[in-house]
Amino acid sequence: MCREMYPCAEFNILADAHAAQIVLHAGWPLRLVPLDVTEQALLKRDQAHELAALGNPITLASSTWWTITAMSGEPTRRLPHA
Repeated sequence: MCREMYPCAEFNILADAHAAQIVLHAGWPLRLVPLDVTEQALLKRDQAHELAALGNPITLASSTWWTITAMSGEPTRRLPHA
């Protein structure tokens, strides 16, 4: 029913608004990025290497994913979305 009422709502926020409110008001630096942006973001080779150099698990996973898909011969590299 919620999807019919709010078709453009972000699913996780819609599904657990209380948890979203806690996270959004926790005081952490946040950047919310809509899903359609993640499906269009291009990642270049030097950017993938910069991500890997940061050394945290998320950026290392993104860089590794880029390397694997680069070997597939795809003309563009798009970051995966959850």
